[in-house]
Amino acid sequence: MFRYLLATVTLGRSSFPYSTSSASMISSSTVAYLTNSCGLTPEKATSLSKLIEVRGAENAGSMFELLRSYGFTHNQLGELVSRYPCYLLADAETNLKPKMQYMVSMGISRDDLPQVLSNKWILSRNLKKHIVPTFEFLKENIPSYGDLVVAIRRSAQLLRSKAREYMMLNMATLRAHGVPEKMIVKLMTKWSTSLMLKRDTFEEEVKRLLEYGFQPTSLNFVLGLSALATQSKMNWKKKRELFRLFGWSDEEFVSAFKVQPMMMVTSEAKLRQMMEFFVGRLGLEPSQVAKCPNLFLVSLKKRVIPRCSVLQVLLSNGLIGRSDVRIITALNSNSAHFTVKYLAPFQGVVPDLLEAYKGNVEFKGFSDELLEPWNNHR
Repeated sequence: MFRYLLATVTLGRSSFPYSTSSASMISSSTVAYLTNSCGLTPEKATSLSKLIEVRGAENAGSMFELLRSYGFTHNQLGELVSRYPCYLLADAETNLKPKMQYMVSMGISRDDLPQVLSNKWILSRNLKKHIVPTFEFLKENIPSYGDLVVAIRRSAQLLRSKAREYMMLNMATLRAHGVPEKMIVKLMTKWSTSLMLKRDTFEEEVKRLLEYGFQPTSLNFVLGLSALATQSKMNWKKKRELFRLFGWSDEEFVSAFKVQPMMMVTSEAKLRQMMEFFVGRLGLEPSQVAKCPNLFLVSLKKRVIPRCSVLQVLLSNGLIGRSDVRIITALNSNSAHFTVKYLAPFQGVVPDLLEAYKGNVEFKGFSDELLEPWNNHR
């Protein structure tokens, strides 16, 4: 019953297994109770009260008390109830308490329990049939306590039906191809949904990575698998086509993907925006951008454009020459290196330099005579 409620009781939806006439019986005291108990806004509390029969709100008291005793803060209670209103109907003693007792017995600290319980499926799954076997499987394969908490918090899918079955089969596939255990643990911890594909689909993605030339023992193999597995084939196809439109060959795409697999997790809109800036405004060759795919992971507004503004200020004041700048290196270098080379030596000379670095100086573009040497010297 509780699992059904989790699927049907959500904000903005009218489906609810109790009589709709009960909604009219809910008094303002119910709204006030939800507001005072877990810090909900009056609007949010009103929305929730319309979905809950009066006895649901009454049951909430014992649930709130139990969660507070296990470390939930006022704000965490409010977030839980806002996202999953059906928890207000859960029986604290028979449903929630045994599961929390089990997780504490498994070594989950009270400080981490609120994070673990943010996985919505924990409170709707059967303790003995699902939660216990899943936790034992995770602890067996993720030896670090910290990684275990991260894995459960990051992926609600870990506690869905058949997740453990799919993961066991796909982990066996990875081991058969020589993927080290530490890489499998990393995949389970940070990108566990990659392991929940159906076996034939998972094997196809592994085969594709091998055809691209990825080494199973490398971190990039795991990153590449995550990039392939966490998006639809349609989205993947659109991104491939985008790079083709900007002039990348298939070989350049594969090379870039091997260097930085996570570039394909970047949204299509951002990839387009970045390529338009690099090729259109900076005048870079698409092939040069392909050699530094890390650039797709940084912010255009917060990093790329401010750094271009810094270079613009320095060049316009004659403090550096065209031959002093490798534009892609300047954009890709870490903050410390960029500061040492382009900020620290000139801060006392150019008042606007720091403002440019903060993004407060408009980047107007580089002149053609500057762009041409950069195309030959990057």
